[in-house]
Amino acid sequence: MAGVGSTVAGVELSPGLHDQSLAGVDQFLFGVDQSLLGVEPSAAAAGAAVAASQARRRCSRLSPMPRWLTARVLAEAGVPHAFSTAEAGDMKDPAARAAWLAAVAPGLPLATAKQVHGARAVWGDAAAAPEADALLARRGLAVGVFTADCVPILLADPAAGLAAAVHAGWRGTIAETAVTAVRALVEAGARVAELRAALGPHIRPCCYEVSEELAARFAARFGRAVVTRTPTPHLDLGAANRALLAELGLAAAHVETLAACTACARAPAFFSYRREKELSDRMLRPPASASARRPAEPASSGRQLSIIAPA
Repeated sequence: MAGVGSTVAGVELSPGLHDQSLAGVDQFLFGVDQSLLGVEPSAAAAGAAVAASQARRRCSRLSPMPRWLTARVLAEAGVPHAFSTAEAGDMKDPAARAAWLAAVAPGLPLATAKQVHGARAVWGDAAAAPEADALLARRGLAVGVFTADCVPILLADPAAGLAAAVHAGWRGTIAETAVTAVRALVEAGARVAELRAALGPHIRPCCYEVSEELAARFAARFGRAVVTRTPTPHLDLGAANRALLAELGLAAAHVETLAACTACARAPAFFSYRREKELSDRMLRPPASASARRPAEPASSGRQLSIIAPA
């Protein structure tokens, strides 16, 4: 499979664009979001204008945008994988998906599932698409999940030749789908000490405003750190899933999160259901004099595809 190592869509990545947090990629492609890069708000405010200007200049040097991203924690272990971007097209479209797969995984069969925001994990089958939100694979098969804001989690034990792709929105996170996948991999022979995990682009707390009720549920399960207030509650799905992996015993050095928000990444770099819905709501909101008019359905967002195959 292409897209591993230090290249993205055939473009060589400099060391600064491929560190463990992928903060360099986030700045280079998408601009700086201080909440993602761990900058204190006061320091962020002081340097925001300069950082944004520098990010825009850096962004203009890369054309076209990469069609996929990779994670160092998997690439260094020789695990084939890729996270598609909007540049690759809508992965719900069969033609766009086939063209992208021909570039990143030529000749390798791909198994996907009918995702239902649950916690079921099944073994991938390229000839079937069962209802599940975690797919497991042995060597010779790639598995993938579709996302637009939810968290794609790619798991692998390179030594055991096992891998999994997980789709985790807020429902899947509360249902601990990642835990189900890890336990299934361990039952099949994987070792927790050898497992590596990469969390792909997803909606980040900067854009993921939630209800007080949902914020309370997450705080009760994962701790207050997964909820930030501005002043309304915003949820950090990535942090919640990292907490689940840590509880299972995965080493922090074996877990990587790509630092990009699907909702506010510039260009836009990713498909985002939340962003498309908000844009649609603003454009289609009727004036006060037409309040009785039936609201239109929000625009449909495209999907990213995140795939992995055992090494």
